[in-house]
Amino acid sequence: MPKKRSVKTQARFYTASHARPRIAVPEENEVVKDVNTQLQELRMEEGRERLQSSKSSTSAINDLPHANALGFIPADYTEPVVDCPIGRASTRRVPGPAAPRSWLERPRHNLRRLSIPEVIRSRTDLDPPFPDIEMPSRRSLLHLSLLSLATHFYAHQEANQYILPQLGVHLKEWLLTYIAAKNIGGAITKEGLDVLFPYKYNEDDPEEMKEIVALSRKDDVHVRFLDLSDSLGSDLLLSQFRTFLSPPAYSMNILPNKLSDNIPGPRFHNLTHLTLDASPVHPPKFNTVRLAEILSENCTRLTHLSIAGVFTSAASGAALILLSKNLVCLEYIDLSRTPALRERYGMPVMSSWSVGYVDLDHEREGRLVDRLNWGGAWRLVRTLVVRKSGFTSDSGHALQDHIIKLRHGKGWKGWIQVVTDK
Repeated sequence: MPKKRSVKTQARFYTASHARPRIAVPEENEVVKDVNTQLQELRMEEGRERLQSSKSSTSAINDLPHANALGFIPADYTEPVVDCPIGRASTRRVPGPAAPRSWLERPRHNLRRLSIPEVIRSRTDLDPPFPDIEMPSRRSLLHLSLLSLATHFYAHQEANQYILPQLGVHLKEWLLTYIAAKNIGGAITKEGLDVLFPYKYNEDDPEEMKEIVALSRKDDVHVRFLDLSDSLGSDLLLSQFRTFLSPPAYSMNILPNKLSDNIPGPRFHNLTHLTLDASPVHPPKFNTVRLAEILSENCTRLTHLSIAGVFTSAASGAALILLSKNLVCLEYIDLSRTPALRERYGMPVMSSWSVGYVDLDHEREGRLVDRLNWGGAWRLVRTLVVRKSGFTSDSGHALQDHIIKLRHGKGWKGWIQVVTDK
């Protein structure tokens, strides 16, 4: 039989440690919290204690953001994280990967030209210089690519000298306009033109350059528009400009169709649009008559010509008259910033019946703009731009009537539009 236990012995098994814990009965108005709510409150309290222990001053504690309902402080990605030095207690690192640099740094405007004032260029916008020239959309990727390429073109012409010649003809034409307006280093040079339009194969070039030169020479006939604003006189000499338009005979025995036996002559046979604008701050210093001879010999098919700011003095009147006798296909000419048009050219014409008396009509015909061959080679010109040349709206209408009178035409045959300052 089992031994009976006494009341004293049995009382040892019912001490405070072995007794069943007493469940607290909530009062009537007390809210009962579940386990998850209690754990959440404990985590929040633990986070507050950790924040207070990590900060030494009370002011620094007041500046910290308060913990949210999740029990932790959200990460601040607006300031870079500075690692604490060795030996010091650092705060808890924000979990997850580091914030991207675009969140920490301000946006950079690499495509914005900052080093060149706008006043030293003849044109700083990317609008086409002629009304019938189309340009890429400002929201297109092509526009951004051309802008980035033209802004630092001097660096690209050295690093990508074997890639730029392989661009399409239209891309090269657009790139010249972007360079004229946005290149940080200035206008395009003869070296840059040779990179875009290679014509000669050098011995130190790689073997692939032979095919590139051959294709570039074939594409010369498709070039229609050249924008060489602010190039003549400083970055591009007249001799270099003539060599570019009409290079000497060059034997290149690399083509199967015997193109090496070419005849010296104009390189761009179908060139119809040419821009040679000059900056108003730095007017070109070269022989304008020589320039007129080069254009008359190598650009006979020009229909649109812009030479704003090139013929600034009355001494260049002979060059303008020479152009008006040779460019027979011209339909649009921009002579803006040419005050010499209103100046007298040649000897004054005296009246036949009074010595010393100058007839007003003959005096008006003594101006340079009136002595141009409007009824001859320039009879097809339909648009004449003379902005910033001293012509008002009234004098522009008078010049328009005079040119129509010289052409002896009525209606559209003798019509011309004179664009003056607004």
